Amino acid sequence: MAGQFVGNILKHHREDFVLQEGPQRHVLFLYSGVVGFIFGGGDSNLRTETLHVDIPDSAFTEGQIKAPNGIAAMIAPTNFNSNGSALALAVTNSEVKFSATGAGLTLSADISTANATLFEVAYQFSVNAVL
Repeated sequence: MAGQFVGNILKHHREDFVLQEGPQRHVLFLYSGVVGFIFGGGDSNLRTETLHVDIPDSAFTEGQIKAPNGIAAMIAPTNFNSNGSALALAVTNSEVKFSATGAGLTLSADISTANATLFEVAYQFSVNAVL
């Protein structure tokens, strides 16, 4: 079973697009940023753990978000070191869900490394909401 760790947001941006005005505003929120951490060890053993990041500016209720199949997130490695061997680096199972504390959204993804240390990942996702 994979362990868990928390990343720190180094850069964060949210862009809001009002799609429909009225008593209930329909808004598309675009989130992007960079998360920093130190993961891996540079040896040949495959190490996998789950990254968790609380997203700022994301105080939504479940009834406001229009995502019947969940919120898809793109996460990509952006800063890493290799020990010169056959590098293995993977970011899988990314998802955005409501925080366990109920205070916004949490981004999570499984991170795997072998022969490498990963320092940063970039993220991007959108939230379709009626406010």
